[in-house]
Amino acid sequence: MRRVLIAWVTVLATVSGYATTVPSANAQAPEISVPPGSMEWQYECPAGVACPTTCSSKGDQIFTTANYASVTIFRLPNRVYWFRIDTGGNMVEFFLESDQLVCSITGAKFKAARAWVSGSPQPRDRL
Repeated sequence: MRRVLIAWVTVLATVSGYATTVPSANAQAPEISVPPGSMEWQYECPAGVACPTTCSSKGDQIFTTANYASVTIFRLPNRVYWFRIDTGGNMVEFFLESDQLVCSITGAKFKAARAWVSGSPQPRDRL
């Protein structure tokens, strides 16, 4: 019985030590690389200002918000959209598959539109 207890304590100690060294699966790098053929749009909302934003697909509302620091929308190949909404305290990210996306963004500053081209790890600016 004692050997079993020692074995479990050893396993738990090893797993606990290993778990603290593994990065979180939810961690995202601030700078990312998206597939060639993608398009990126960035908007920033000034501090202390409400920037009402609504996005819908095929007439169905996807999200609505007014309190954020920035919104980045990527159109990836194969009709996939990736949203990154920085609330200033955390990052909210989600994906959507759709043929068409319509967004209304009021009060936010248009920061950039970029096309990601093949053969380059950096986007090509298109303003």
